[in-house]
Amino acid sequence: MAQYTQSVQQELHSGSQYFTAYYSAVQTDTEIIAAPGSKSSIYISDVILSNGDTAGKIWLTEAPSGGTALTVLSLQNYGINTIGVYNFSSPLFITPNAALELNSGTTDDFSVTINYYIDEVKGFGYTSGGYIASNSNTIDENFFASDSNSTDVGNLTVARYAVAGQSSAVSGYTSGGYSGGNSNVVDKFSFSSDGDSTDVGNLTVARYAVAGQSSAVSGYTSGGLDGVATNVVDKFSFSSDGDSTDVGNLTVARYSVAGQSSAVSGYTSGGYSGGNSNVVDKFSFSSDGDSTDVGNLTVARYDVAGQSSAVSGYTSGGSTGGNSNVVDKFSFSSDGDSTDVGNLTVARYGLAGQSSAVSGYSSGGNSGSNSNVIDKSSFSSDGNSTDCGDLTVARRLVAGQQSN
Repeated sequence: MAQYTQSVQQELHSGSQYFTAYYSAVQTDTEIIAAPGSKSSIYISDVILSNGDTAGKIWLTEAPSGGTALTVLSLQNYGINTIGVYNFSSPLFITPNAALELNSGTTDDFSVTINYYIDEVKGFGYTSGGYIASNSNTIDENFFASDSNSTDVGNLTVARYAVAGQSSAVSGYTSGGYSGGNSNVVDKFSFSSDGDSTDVGNLTVARYAVAGQSSAVSGYTSGGLDGVATNVVDKFSFSSDGDSTDVGNLTVARYSVAGQSSAVSGYTSGGYSGGNSNVVDKFSFSSDGDSTDVGNLTVARYDVAGQSSAVSGYTSGGSTGGNSNVVDKFSFSSDGDSTDVGNLTVARYGLAGQSSAVSGYSSGGNSGSNSNVIDKSSFSSDGNSTDCGDLTVARRLVAGQQSN
């Protein structure tokens, strides 16, 4: 069979490449484009499949590292000397670090041409630190775009629990915690390359059971326990490594709190201070200063997780003395009380919060025993969460970060 050829659309992308080959035997899971790396994906813009003198089936699959193979181009049934041309206005996206594989059935005389490029991918959630039967230094990563289990991508500099998480555009941070004593460590790890954290500074007060917030340029660590409940709000720079500064106070000193972030303000919700707290505090990113009390949770509770959409803050799970499955939502644009908008799949405390552009995630925690559950809830429609994957290790009192 003479291979069919056609000029395929050349994407306006500096990394444009193509693959073309002729086959004279049935193919099973034949790798045609290698996995590009943990933070990169294959983007397919054009496919030409040209069959020869035996009718049969051709299809493309992806093979994620440590994941489940998925169909990319569904089974195409071709007659003798049949041609299929597929030009995608929006490139087919392959799971990060997945190879592209070719399969055929019956047909043993055919050709394949693929136009593609490889690009860096963002949109990952991270769960760092925590407590198993001892302190954990694990940093887990899960891909937001496909429900799947986490992978272990690195370690903290110090194994610890009851930590806070912050996120810049390029790095994740884990601050404070407990490691046999109160910790003041601020760790940083890269989003673009898997690897261990580095110690880049200290909090003003060593403490645990803290909340994390993130502006475009700074990370914040609020509340916590340093022997007694604290009201301290610390700030550290994303652009230059260094120690934190004390920039204000919460309205109520408390620990086991959750953090949320709008474009202009940080929020600290829930916690414990001689009793369960329902307080939602707000502080400005643009000017250092004390917080103001802007509303209440529907249920006073502690050891909660925080998530943030573009317009709302969320407080998930926690403990009221018993485990809670409540997901509360409050508005960033108008101060006021939260509303109950759904439930987690498992009531638990000591969980971490992560936020994609469209969904909130709650990972780990304790529901009577340590949990590996990653729950997902939609920002666009109120409702209950769904279980979308597992951590590599079940653990509680963890911190959350995200790259978007």
